[in-house]
Amino acid sequence: MKKYALRLVALAAAAPLALSACGGSTPTDTKTTPTVSSTASTPSTPSSASSTTESTPSDSTTTSSGGQASGEEVNKDEFIDSMTNAMKDKKTYHLTMDMSASGQAITGEGDVDMSDMNNPKMSLTMKAMGMDMKMVMLDKVSYMNLGTLSGNKWVKMDQASLAKKGGVDTSQLNPAESLEKSKAAITKVVFLGEDSGLKHYQMTMDPTKITGATAAGTGPLTYDVWVDGDNLMNKMEMKLSAAGTAGTIKMATSKWGEPVTIEAPPTSQITTMAGIG
Repeated sequence: MKKYALRLVALAAAAPLALSACGGSTPTDTKTTPTVSSTASTPSTPSSASSTTESTPSDSTTTSSGGQASGEEVNKDEFIDSMTNAMKDKKTYHLTMDMSASGQAITGEGDVDMSDMNNPKMSLTMKAMGMDMKMVMLDKVSYMNLGTLSGNKWVKMDQASLAKKGGVDTSQLNPAESLEKSKAAITKVVFLGEDSGLKHYQMTMDPTKITGATAAGTGPLTYDVWVDGDNLMNKMEMKLSAAGTAGTIKMATSKWGEPVTIEAPPTSQITTMAGIG
């Protein structure tokens, strides 16, 4: 039972890693970038995203309203900076995600608040290994409700302890900060076309150049992003392959800048588990 609970903790702790595949960089003037259209759209769920490794999308047009042709490489610095500025300005967002690797799957949905970057917050409901779980992160502390394994109460863990189990870094909750670490590693951005009112791009990354990376994959990574008219990422999809392990990450973001409430569980609902926390 303890071993099973630890595996759940490790899986749940890995969930924020999905956020590190998209993000921002040092701000510049978003109004100068030519890479984003003026047509916004409501995001689809992650499962509806086009395959990351496919280079031919089912787009409605071959040329965007901004004059970009499908398959055209765009200025990566302008593209990244435009998304960065937009996301930093909004501070909060809602996300849904679908991760799978090594036969394990994690799905989740929740809210993130980056208003105070010294204390980023997240509230997430997840399903992993057939179990429903909840996670709250704030004040450099994580609370995890593992359902029946934790007596339907919350296990309290400091971030340092959780990092040892799953590699959590709260900066990964901030897409802007994540992409800032990855900007030097992004070697190419290609416009793939319009897709349901969004602009679809594919980014290529050299993982050996990611700032602060502790491990690299076996080769270049590619992932797709769908951007709306406000320069905000609406969807992301990525396929991973490293050390013989294949996996996918799909994420959709919405409700950028809308108010969110993220609070710690009541003290009466907090418990401890041997070997966890």
